[in-house]
Amino acid sequence: YSGEHTVAYWYLYYYLGYLVALPLLRRLAKAMSDQDYRYMLAAILILNLLPFAEGLIWGSETSLNDNFIFFFSVSNAYYPLLGYYLEHRLLEKDFNRKNLLCLVIASCVAIGLTGIMTDYHCTNLADLTNGNWQLYLSSLICIPAITVYYIARYLSLRCTVKPVIGKIFHIAGNCSFGIFLLEQVYRSVTKPVFSYLQPYISTLPACLIWIFGACLLGCVVT
Repeated sequence: YSGEHTVAYWYLYYYLGYLVALPLLRRLAKAMSDQDYRYMLAAILILNLLPFAEGLIWGSETSLNDNFIFFFSVSNAYYPLLGYYLEHRLLEKDFNRKNLLCLVIASCVAIGLTGIMTDYHCTNLADLTNGNWQLYLSSLICIPAITVYYIARYLSLRCTVKPVIGKIFHIAGNCSFGIFLLEQVYRSVTKPVFSYLQPYISTLPACLIWIFGACLLGCVVT
């Protein structure tokens, strides 16, 4: 319960808050119309784009008033609602190449804009302590998140996998919570993999292999 214990297990507190709110979220999800869902997404995107405007106009010297908040803008509220919309409201015909391409383009724009603003912010701000360099990193993350979910659903409707591959996915899915539970330990244990590979294959590929190894170790332990 103490704030000192939120660093490694922040997702458990999010999950607990989600479970407490679930009875109300369930009613809200079923009662909302498709237009309501689109309005919610548009409002969240506008709210998350405001810090970008602040950075360009005022150089990040101002911030949104803390009292200006949407009750549905908390991530453990709108992500489940958007997930419900994508899973239960969209028809099979809605998962098509045109929509897929639009989402991929939107994700690329969101990631690119985030990178540009982060570079701009870090270049023009001398003080990068207290996580200031992370100011924009999660602002538009909902767009790639929706895209990844959409791609998974798109593929599941069109691709038939072999039983062995399906079993691997099933095991990995069942182990995901156990991996998250001790992921900090798994990353520490497997970090020598990153240290060894990084000089040879550069940082990002080495990091991807490192994290894959950490997840694999977590899966075996779980």
